[in-house]
Amino acid sequence: MTAAFVLTGSREYLPGLEVALGSLVRANPGLDADLVVLHDDLEPADLDRLGLLHPRIRAVRVPEADTTRLATYAAHPHRAAHVMTSLAAARLVDYARVIVLDADILVTGDLTDLLSAAGPYAAVMRGRDLAQPRRGVLVLAPREITDEQRGAFARVRASGDYVHVDEDAGVLAAVLGAPGEQLPEAFNLDKRRVTPELLARGDVRIIHYAGRFKPWHGGEHGFADVETLWNEAALHPLAHWRALREDARSSAELRGFAESRAAEFALVDDADLADLAAALKSARAEGDFERAFQVARAAALATAELDPQTALDLGVAAVATSRPEVARVALTVAQGDATVSARASTVLSQLEWTYREYDAAATAALAAMRARPADIQARRRLERVERTRLEDGAIPAGDGPAIGHVAFYVDSDGNYGDVLLPVAVRASLEDGIGPVRWATMHAHQVFDVDRARWANEHLDAIVVGGGGLFLPDTSPNGNSGWQWNVTDEALEALTIPLVVYTVGYNIFPGQRFHGTRFAESVRALVSNAAFVGLRNHGSVAAVREVVGDALADKVEYLPCVTTVYGQLGDVEATEPAPGLPVVLLNIAYDRQARRFGDHYADFVASLAAFIRGLDGRAEVRCLAHTREDERIVADLRRQEGVDIGTDAVYGAGSDDALTTIGRAAVVVGMRGHASMIPFGIGVPIVSLISHAKLRYFLEDIGHVEWGVDVDDPDLTARLVEIVDAILEDPARYRAEVGEAQARLRDVVDGANARIRAAIG
Repeated sequence: MTAAFVLTGSREYLPGLEVALGSLVRANPGLDADLVVLHDDLEPADLDRLGLLHPRIRAVRVPEADTTRLATYAAHPHRAAHVMTSLAAARLVDYARVIVLDADILVTGDLTDLLSAAGPYAAVMRGRDLAQPRRGVLVLAPREITDEQRGAFARVRASGDYVHVDEDAGVLAAVLGAPGEQLPEAFNLDKRRVTPELLARGDVRIIHYAGRFKPWHGGEHGFADVETLWNEAALHPLAHWRALREDARSSAELRGFAESRAAEFALVDDADLADLAAALKSARAEGDFERAFQVARAAALATAELDPQTALDLGVAAVATSRPEVARVALTVAQGDATVSARASTVLSQLEWTYREYDAAATAALAAMRARPADIQARRRLERVERTRLEDGAIPAGDGPAIGHVAFYVDSDGNYGDVLLPVAVRASLEDGIGPVRWATMHAHQVFDVDRARWANEHLDAIVVGGGGLFLPDTSPNGNSGWQWNVTDEALEALTIPLVVYTVGYNIFPGQRFHGTRFAESVRALVSNAAFVGLRNHGSVAAVREVVGDALADKVEYLPCVTTVYGQLGDVEATEPAPGLPVVLLNIAYDRQARRFGDHYADFVASLAAFIRGLDGRAEVRCLAHTREDERIVADLRRQEGVDIGTDAVYGAGSDDALTTIGRAAVVVGMRGHASMIPFGIGVPIVSLISHAKLRYFLEDIGHVEWGVDVDDPDLTARLVEIVDAILEDPARYRAEVGEAQARLRDVVDGANARIRAAIG
């Protein structure tokens, strides 16, 4: 190496140092030179940040004793570092040329000529008649400095006494005399001498932001044009890498460095850098969690100090992409700020629970509760931690095979459909294969090779089901891309039978799986499974397309077993309540924008008209599968002046909930299980279709006429027409439900027989 650029740095001047180095590299991407930063107080994180700019940035800490001695005689103590830079640069005899730069400069042009400047040193002079070099930019030829001159520099270093005029430039002039070459002013142009004409000529190489005020201190106070130039050069690291990658002048080393760095942000557009907060919001809304992580990382790189909200955003995105170590660091930073500590602790608790670190999960949940005592999410997290801690790895004694059941086990007051699903799956399989010793395995916890080995040793089979587990956003993870947090390696390691049981492909309108992770995971799943049954033909078609022709035949139709639940076990038959018929109305609010678009108010008005249309012939009541489902009651009252009662089945025992549903004359439901569960116990249904899975179900049972799209312009009339028909002839509709249910039961029985054979 024949050249080095040496800059003086400090925490106070870190923003200037970043721009100085970044502009130097971008303006001279082909230079073969080392970059040395001399400093006395930069921290490891500061040095890491500077390392983002070039692969050969080297930091050297100046001995504290040296700066202390020099500062004793300095007019301003911080200027001692500038003197130390020139003294240190003079000793770098491994280089033919050493270019010394202040941190408050902006490189705007080619500096190649500095590498051949005459020695022992070169500088821009302060004036035509003054033989005094201007500080800020100095060129040294260390090998041309005599031993006597080195001794003089050593005495300055030892005594701390030096010529104070222009700090480092003054020391050089005092010891070395006049410079060997007087550089053109373009190599050290004071900001006060910058004019539009000079800039237009394009020969300015370095602008020096000398003076009391600096661009990073809040403004140049009268130098708006040069401040704008500096701000434009304060590029985001990603923009810096992309500029170097695309510059034909970049050396192979520099282009490779920039390419490898930029590749980690391939999903972040150049336009995103102008508003990273908006880009993050957009990525989350689209369910593109890998992009969200890259945007959150880009936001974290935008500033030297990681602010709490950015740390929280990064932690959440890291959790969603299965980067636990990044998540732990970011969330721990966020916990330190009162404004976001509760949320950060709750997310951290979820992360630790996902990886079965139950003590850490409980500690984080308690921290969230202390930060926000009324936080119901934190309390639920703690309850889930303690419940799962007891269930994890527990296998009941008794008869029958030991089967691990992977499912989404919601909290006791969670969505009623999700509460009943695991119960129905177990009831159906026990009906088909006999007694089973069930081991509970939460789908959202990591299932890796270690867990697969445990399963091989302790279980006879694993059943994954039921529910719409093929969904990217309920509990996003980077291991599989869908709700079961399973690695491909774990699937390959399983030697016991794997059964995929009545799982659904639950994509909403406008949603999609981003990237290739989901497809790769599902192919591994189907390839290693003994049986794959999906709960509607729409899901079957979608997954067959994902896995390809070689595996398509392994994917078959198996209806959700809630649709035959009334025929399983000891489920008590129910009849409609006496008196005025009850119509139960279920409206879902998760992903509201995808369900209703911008027409929610119109939808509420249509429901109000429907309720009025049944006045005197039926009582319409809200069927709430979750707390959020009760919103329709308030919105009908507020917007339309219509009052209806509520039957809440969340938090209720399974028998009580089924009794409530079973007494209805008809259930009008938007949730998938607000149709399938009533159907499964013989109650006529009308589906409000805001998701394709409801239409798929109606197609499977041969009754598409029992569904109405939520955006149907004749929604009110269609609902009144169908419900009226059911109310007028309930026996006919209950019979049709029974006939369709019997056909589904045949499919379930056939599947269970083959699963029994596979499990042995």
